[in-house]
Amino acid sequence: MSESVPVTLPEWREFLRSYSADYLRVATEAQLAELDEVQRGNRWLGYEPASEESVRVAEERLSVELPPSYRNFLLASNGWRKIDFLLDELLRVDDIGWLPEMNPGHLWDIWSADEEIAEQLQRTVLLSGPADGEYWLLDANTIGPDGEWTAYEWHPNDGDEPEPYPSFGALVASARETFGRLSGQQGSPVHPDGAENLLADGRRQALAGDVEAALASFDAAHAKGSALAPYLAALLTCFTAPGPMAESYIRNNVLNDRILASVDELHLRAELIPLYLDVWRDGATAHPGYFARWFADYLPPPDPAGEPGTMSEPDVLAARAARYIPPVLPEAPAFQQALDHARDLIAAGSNDEAWVVIQQALPEWEPDSPYRIAPVILRVDPAFRPVLTPDRYRTIVTRAIRRKD
Repeated sequence: MSESVPVTLPEWREFLRSYSADYLRVATEAQLAELDEVQRGNRWLGYEPASEESVRVAEERLSVELPPSYRNFLLASNGWRKIDFLLDELLRVDDIGWLPEMNPGHLWDIWSADEEIAEQLQRTVLLSGPADGEYWLLDANTIGPDGEWTAYEWHPNDGDEPEPYPSFGALVASARETFGRLSGQQGSPVHPDGAENLLADGRRQALAGDVEAALASFDAAHAKGSALAPYLAALLTCFTAPGPMAESYIRNNVLNDRILASVDELHLRAELIPLYLDVWRDGATAHPGYFARWFADYLPPPDPAGEPGTMSEPDVLAARAARYIPPVLPEAPAFQQALDHARDLIAAGSNDEAWVVIQQALPEWEPDSPYRIAPVILRVDPAFRPVLTPDRYRTIVTRAIRRKD
């Protein structure tokens, strides 16, 4: 966790002041409209501090002594707005209470039937107000030597168990880190400095065969607002985690106008689109038409003869995708010669020899544009399917290409 964890009252005042400044600096008009005039004018997403007396009254009501990081938070701001993307409100001290008694949306009635969850959450204090399926809790059964309680972030609608944090301060610091990352990924980075350097680092690492480091650099660049970083990461992921993981990454990180607009149409058509249309071949379980719908505008038009009106829409999309022929990007002459040789060997049934030729040629591949990070032709040309396996996909972007650097 890169954000410092606030505990003391001075730490909370500085943390919340800078968090407010970050939020307001990148907030959309819709997000600003959700704040009141005082919050916008003061550039402070919180409220007046709670009094020591009001905190003691709450402690007497609950028959506990609240943990230091949460107690000092209240003394800095009695509640908070927009502490998390899915959490609209942290409650004022007068409004917090035991989860079974608060029972928001009959949540306790539903989950208390699960004995394990009921035991875990019986003695938790609910800190948050109405939200989009997220709740913040403090567990009075887990008091550490520093007086801190375990804090939980819980998304019961997902069927997940509560996610624990060492303290309330750690939970808030994590929420702030998530806010910064997601803001950057959405194109409104809180701290954009260094994005281009991270992107360049990722490219160098990928071309040296250090794929895990490259993916980490691209992720960091994405969090700082780079639109090209997730595109390049998606190309690598189709080699390192083909099938469901690659599909999920592309769907969640790449399939939006901002990211797709960062790449010219030729490279999009030649590399990402055919990779995504083919994820079902590597084990992604949805109907092929499900994947094709994201790029329907790029596919050949329906063929009335081959795709009659009686076909379902997914089947029509799958048939159109099957007829999609990506453009072929130019390759370095030595690499192109090896590709042609490998195709001839595969056609003759000499698959093992073809794989040897491909491996030996990998150092000859050249990334001739900022949109290329790997020899994607090996993944999208049907001629190579008899030779390539998921293990060999990874070899293409790791051991073999490292020799080129």
